Amino acid sequence: MQRLGDIPSLEGEGIEMATPFGLEHRIKQVEEKLDFSRRDETRIVGIVGMPGIGKTTLATELFHSSRQRFVRCVAFMKIRDKWVEYGPDRVRKMFFEALLENTSIDITDETTHDCFADLLLRNKVFVVLDDVSSKRQIEVLLGDRNWIKQGSRIVITTRDRAFITELDPNPYVVPRLNLGDGLMYFSFYAFEDHICNPEMGNYMKMSREFVDYARGNPLALRVLGRDLLRKGEDQWRERLHTLAKTPNKSIHDILKISYNELTQQEKDVFLDIACFFRSEDEYYARSLLHSGHSESFQAAREITDLSHKFFISISGGSVEMHDLLHTFAMEICSLTSCGVNQEKYRLLNENSIKAALRGEMETKTVRGISLDMSEVTNMPLDRLVFTEMCNLRYLKLCSSTCPRECKSDCKLNFPDGLSFPLKEVRYLDWLKFPLEELPPDFNPINLVDLRLPYSNIKQVWKVSKDTPKLKWVDLNNSRMLQTLSGFLMAPNLLRLNLEGCSSLVCLSEEMGTMESLVFLNLRGCTSLRHLPKINLSSLRTLILSGCSNLQEFRLISENLEYLYLDGTAIEDLPSDIVKLQRLILLNLKECRRLGSLPECIGKLKALQELILSGCSDLKSFPNVVENMENFRVLLLDGTSIGEVPKIMHGSNSLLFLRRLSLSRNDVISSLGSDISQLYHLKWLDLKYCKNLISLSTLPPNLQCLDAHDCISLERVMSPLAHLMPMEDIHSMFIFTNCCKLSDAAKNDIASHIRRKC
Repeated sequence: MQRLGDIPSLEGEGIEMATPFGLEHRIKQVEEKLDFSRRDETRIVGIVGMPGIGKTTLATELFHSSRQRFVRCVAFMKIRDKWVEYGPDRVRKMFFEALLENTSIDITDETTHDCFADLLLRNKVFVVLDDVSSKRQIEVLLGDRNWIKQGSRIVITTRDRAFITELDPNPYVVPRLNLGDGLMYFSFYAFEDHICNPEMGNYMKMSREFVDYARGNPLALRVLGRDLLRKGEDQWRERLHTLAKTPNKSIHDILKISYNELTQQEKDVFLDIACFFRSEDEYYARSLLHSGHSESFQAAREITDLSHKFFISISGGSVEMHDLLHTFAMEICSLTSCGVNQEKYRLLNENSIKAALRGEMETKTVRGISLDMSEVTNMPLDRLVFTEMCNLRYLKLCSSTCPRECKSDCKLNFPDGLSFPLKEVRYLDWLKFPLEELPPDFNPINLVDLRLPYSNIKQVWKVSKDTPKLKWVDLNNSRMLQTLSGFLMAPNLLRLNLEGCSSLVCLSEEMGTMESLVFLNLRGCTSLRHLPKINLSSLRTLILSGCSNLQEFRLISENLEYLYLDGTAIEDLPSDIVKLQRLILLNLKECRRLGSLPECIGKLKALQELILSGCSDLKSFPNVVENMENFRVLLLDGTSIGEVPKIMHGSNSLLFLRRLSLSRNDVISSLGSDISQLYHLKWLDLKYCKNLISLSTLPPNLQCLDAHDCISLERVMSPLAHLMPMEDIHSMFIFTNCCKLSDAAKNDIASHIRRKC
């Protein structure tokens, strides 16, 4: 123990080390997995996590606290380093020597487990295998495990959980330090008295920023803290400014060890994610990073492998990356673009990109370009600027100021046109694309995501091209777009965004080939007059909001779940809308020509929300006789209906409503007695109902009643509502500016509130 304490864990470190904050809790969690109480059962437990997270520290402390339970104990450390330096036979010999310490057995490089299995089977063993970097190492050291006596315990630490899934399908993932523990750990190394007090002002604030960057990684906190010890406030501030751009050398070197063990495909995907797809949806990232020919969701196997190696994590369905690893990846890409590393170029720096576009550097190995054009001045470019980039996969020419400032023209100009004879492109995002169509020599065979917002295109291609992998298309605010004929060979297209394409008059019936289309956004297509006769069986969301010239709605999918018709010129709904048995939301807001609703609206069994706000010509709501158990929200504000929708006897039509709005209605004078039967109603909006004279008994569970500015309201029913036992929930009743309210009504309202309290 004394000798171990004298060995620094990193070159150049002093002996004094901080208490591993939160370690006791982690030890208890691993001990629960080891379950020492089961004395006749052998258990193998994996401890996994990213570099520097504390796997070795945890395993070492666990070993020292539990070794007294066993006669034969071995903590075999730094296996990765030993394997590189000595090779498998020599490492196995070293392991045997540690395992058979204080015995007279002669051990050579050729010795196997069978040579002394009988001896080992006499005692249970407690073994820690630290920093395992391959499955082969486990096989060499443990063999077929027939020498391990029942009741033994084996702990394996590794950066790659895939190595131990057969031995421990659910290994212990070392969690990062929480903010409090991280701040204490960082302060131990950053300050001479080992603590950071709130009175220290800017130091406390900057300490929190360093801890936030390290995201609970003890190695990073220790190294950063030691770098800042005895440094002034200006030096702290300068280091904080360069933190995300310049990694610490010690951290970089440790991460580089794991990086060098990745396959070339894994390295490519890791750097691609860091540069282009950090925090993106997992399915989206897999689709874009897929390098093979399979169309399955598991095609991009590298993402799974990187997750197992803790280079990335899948959280909430998104691909995330630790800030330390992101900084490390950016450093690699920066060295590559400067010619230091001989890897594929991912150009993120404005100067490097300008050099590539002007032909001042080799571009055959350029894999991706990402340029913020808000920082670029106008650049006239040669038409052949992209012709040498035969390996280009990702092209992103965007602006950090859009959509706030999207009125200026594209900064990249092509006076002689553009040649784009590429076929590897997966991702093409070009804000304000300056030409009227994509270059005819572009081969989109591998294209997955096409984004041309605010572009000048009139059509994507003159002739349809084969786009078997295309899944996402965004042409929003391409105000010159007139036809979609270029996408007729896109059977796997999932989402199509045409918002703001104000010159688009109609959609082609050939869109029926888009059999996978799930989302279609036509918001603000003000020239659109009708929908084609097609059946998009996969379509779930259709947005026609603001299509002010659309006078007739035609059903183009029977599987719609969300339908937005707000701001259109439709006068009625077709009777076949009853086929929308999956419809959850129907938005008809501000459809000022809508005069009536079909009786079959009540047969939409899945409908949860119906929005009719601002439909000023709507004078009645149909009697619903069907059971609508999912119906929760009905907004009728700004309509001209003469009476509250009725609850039909023997029907559950409206009984499950939670929210009802009748505000800004100049016709209704009374709510009718049926309103009291809406037992689930929580929110009732009656404000600005200028002709409302009386309130009948209200629903018993109402939480909010807003009758503001009901200037004709005189009477309320007594009691205002029947009281029922309910949770302690805040309730609000608003009668402001109800100037005609009688004294008796005021007393009834006050009495109800007192009884409710």
